[in-house]
Amino acid sequence: MGEQQAAQQPAEEDGGPSLLQRFLNIGKRCVGIFAKSSPPEPNPEVALYLESINIQQRHLLTIYNVFHALKGLEEDDSFYTTVYAVNAEVLPVLIEDRRKWVLKLLKCILKLGDCEREATWDKFLWVMLRFCSLNKVELAQALFLCILRI
Repeated sequence: MGEQQAAQQPAEEDGGPSLLQRFLNIGKRCVGIFAKSSPPEPNPEVALYLESINIQQRHLLTIYNVFHALKGLEEDDSFYTTVYAVNAEVLPVLIEDRRKWVLKLLKCILKLGDCEREATWDKFLWVMLRFCSLNKVELAQALFLCILRI
């Protein structure tokens, strides 16, 4: 028992978070789960597109939950009630399968949508929904354009 405490003690002395800091971080994460606000209102152009593809409020909330989770990955020790932008470096987490091969295509698509460094809520919605709603010909053209830029 004493050996376990001795093993934990150097971690706190080496600049790691103290027990109180760890407890506060866990508390912030728990509060962050329940204290989320509704998604920010999209700008008029994005709102018209959402209406044209029949995205309902519940779908928008699901997309916002993913966007909010991305911000949580970006900064571990804080919580946000409303998220307006995320760093583009956390967006590859969206890719579950074959990330190694798809990562360059995602970066190209984000570059085409002007989200190279930061993806605001409106840009994130616009780029992701536009890409997901492409037909076969448009998808082939977009991927061809991305392959040329890679």
